[in-house]
Amino acid sequence: MEVVLDTSAVIEVLEGTSRGRRLVELVTGKPFATTVFTLFDVRRKEKSLDFVKSMRILPFDEASAQLAASLGKKLEEEGNQMPEVDLFIACIALTRGAALATTDKAFGKLKKLALLDF
Repeated sequence: MEVVLDTSAVIEVLEGTSRGRRLVELVTGKPFATTVFTLFDVRRKEKSLDFVKSMRILPFDEASAQLAASLGKKLEEEGNQMPEVDLFIACIALTRGAALATTDKAFGKLKKLALLDF
């Protein structure tokens, strides 16, 4: 299964934390990628882009947008909203059948999203 790294996961790797080292061990030899949103976030935070540029950068495409609209509406109706950018990242992973590597607990609101524990 492919793994999509969100910003929090990439930051763990860039900062060389124990969680970041564990994540590198887990994804070595497996397909992994990140999203355009993480690329933006890492650039905005002025972190090194070398690691991010070594990954496949996944776009926010039509399928992801349609799923985000549907899930966003459902979450809103349940009174269980999450930041839009997190919803977009989750939908990129969901439409690809990928797991998401993150330290952000907000993603737990999406029961169908596979989260990588690292």
